Amino acid sequence: MDRLNVDDWSRIMSLSNRWERDTDRAINQRKAMRQTAKCIADVERLQADKRLYHELRRYAHGQCM
Repeated sequence: MDRLNVDDWSRIMSLSNRWERDTDRAINQRKAMRQTAKCIADVERLQADKRLYHELRRYAHGQCM
């Protein structure tokens, strides 16, 4: 597999950072709501998404180095 070029890396970093910020905002909104089973499940799913975005950035960083 070819290494990522700087433009690819920059796009991945920018998108994953934005997605993580949006996910943080959604998590905080869900936590402010009543603690229903659906809200708790939503928060858990969103936290998994956030971990994915973080790992995507780590992968992109490793491929670009």
